[in-house]
Amino acid sequence: MVGATTCVLLIVMAAIGVVRADLYTLQVDWPHWPDFAVGGVSLITAVGVDSHPMSGSGSSEIHVAQRNITSELDPVFVFDASTGKYLRSWGGGGVITEVHGIRYVALARLLLSG
Repeated sequence: MVGATTCVLLIVMAAIGVVRADLYTLQVDWPHWPDFAVGGVSLITAVGVDSHPMSGSGSSEIHVAQRNITSELDPVFVFDASTGKYLRSWGGGGVITEVHGIRYVALARLLLSG
């Protein structure tokens, strides 16, 4: 999973406007994929950073979308931004089949493009 993890981290860095990569260190153990997802996530297509989550945790959340339409996994995984801990996944059961983009707008609304 290092390849997917590296990809996610680089996309997150780009999403939050990091332009000086020399100021950051690659964290190969972030995120902490749940055991059921290891080996099942194949193509990370979008990452969204929610700095004002509705969960009440007070910590930012990162939504990671994967496009593996043959997988039984939910297409969107949610991680704690600070720790990389897996929080939940959603969108399975044919509700969402392909995600190409994630964007947060006012009032913590999440927009997905497919």
